[in-house]
Amino acid sequence: VSFYEPYWDHALGFWKANLDRLDKIIFLKFKEMIEDIVVYIKKLADVIGYPFSYEEIKKKSVDKIAKMCSFENLSNLEVDKSSKHREGMSRVMENKIYFLKGKLGIGRII
Repeated sequence: VSFYEPYWDHALGFWKANLDRLDKIIFLKFKEMIEDIVVYIKKLADVIGYPFSYEEIKKKSVDKIAKMCSFENLSNLEVDKSSKHREGMSRVMENKIYFLKGKLGIGRII
C-alpha cells in the first residue's frame, strides 16, 4: 500500500535508474532476502558505501543485524503493537497493519 504515489510508477522509475547505476541501486526480492538475509545485508552495506570490515564479519555483526531485523523481532516490538501511524489528519492506522505473517506467498493474488 502506498499513500504517496502509484507503486508501479515508483518501482519502474527505480528499475530504469538501476540499469544505469547498478552500483547505487539494489532491488531486494522478498523470497531471496528471506532465504539468505545475511548476503543481502552485506550487499546493502556495499551499495550504501559502508561495507562490513573483516573485524565486523569476524564478530558476527551481520548475523546480529539479521536477528534484529527479523520478522519475529520487529513484529514483536511494543511500538508496533500499540502505536499508530497518522497519514495526514484524517487517516490513522495501527502500526501492526504493516506486518502480515512474514512468510512467502502470503501476499499473492490468486
